[in-house]
Amino acid sequence: MQLIQRFLQLFVLVLLGSILYGCTTGLQLANRFVLEETNIHVLLDPPPALNKVFLSDAPGEGPAPGEEVNDTLPDPEPVPRFLEEVEDSVYIDYFMDALQHRLELLYVNWYGPGQEEEFSRQEGKKYIFDVAQLELLEYIDYEAFYAEHRGGYHRDSVQITVLENSVWFEFREVNGEDPEDLDEQLLFSLHATSDYVEGRFVRDRSTGDIRLDSETFPLTRNDVLDLAWFAGEQNAENIFNHLLNRYVRQQLDYELVYYLYYDMQDHRIIEREDPPFIRMD
Repeated sequence: MQLIQRFLQLFVLVLLGSILYGCTTGLQLANRFVLEETNIHVLLDPPPALNKVFLSDAPGEGPAPGEEVNDTLPDPEPVPRFLEEVEDSVYIDYFMDALQHRLELLYVNWYGPGQEEEFSRQEGKKYIFDVAQLELLEYIDYEAFYAEHRGGYHRDSVQITVLENSVWFEFREVNGEDPEDLDEQLLFSLHATSDYVEGRFVRDRSTGDIRLDSETFPLTRNDVLDLAWFAGEQNAENIFNHLLNRYVRQQLDYELVYYLYYDMQDHRIIEREDPPFIRMD
């Protein structure tokens, strides 16, 4: 019996040691990528156009059954607030400028349209991130509020406008001179913003009823361009972290159950459950 217990103790120690060693190795490789893999070249192809989409309701959603809506729709057929005002070229420029600027801060060498030959002459790791589609989605949603008071349950909703920036990258790692020698992936990311609502339930002194007292801080045109800039910055970090995790996984002989991210603010490696991009292929 003692021999079996000793064996189990050793097995647990070896297992824990393997896990800790695996974590340390992943972190070491990620730090090596940040510090040493500086000869990275990325070719960026901008999107051919901005795809604008408007929905009168959130995709697959709406107010809950029996839920009151504080602000009713002004028209039977609502119209977009921003899509008609935003110039496609301006929005795309904001997105691409932010993307390129953040890549520079990450010490990634990027190349744009007309620089394909210069890109092909570079030595070191070379990657292509083609913005196959850039989409700006505007839709109407509902900010829900819930409260319990003296055994009663109260709920209400306020109508808001939501904007989503979605991007699909066609990613390829250039391994050699042959154009057929490419590893292709379709990568997706999404970033959103919306009207901001503050609210609380109060008792109406004249009727005694409980009602929602809310104030809406609506989006502006500047917020739309801020979304384009923010999405560009975040996608640049996604590109860097995608390459970081690709590098780490190529060096390891086992699969990590988490993803490693470089935190630009604190200059450290952190672990997350979700990948930088959602693979669509």
